[in-house]
Amino acid sequence: MGHLTSNGPGNMTENPKKEQEPRLPQHKLYPVRLVVDVDERHLETHKLNEVVQLVRLPPSLSEEDKNARIAHALDLYESQAPASGL
Repeated sequence: MGHLTSNGPGNMTENPKKEQEPRLPQHKLYPVRLVVDVDERHLETHKLNEVVQLVRLPPSLSEEDKNARIAHALDLYESQAPASGL
């Protein structure tokens, strides 16, 4: 069912499409940190732990190589931009 449109006093007709103004994507309406109370250190630690779980770190790698892989993965993660504007 469409939306009702008035064509004068007592004369309502159905409008199949409601004209909508373009809206900003949800992620652009409010910065997350204004809406959600987040400890920045906790957030960064959580993000790092998620990325580390996705990185392959064989036991044969040195600590320096493991840290380099983690840092590179985190850089790649943070450089990702949404493809669909979400």
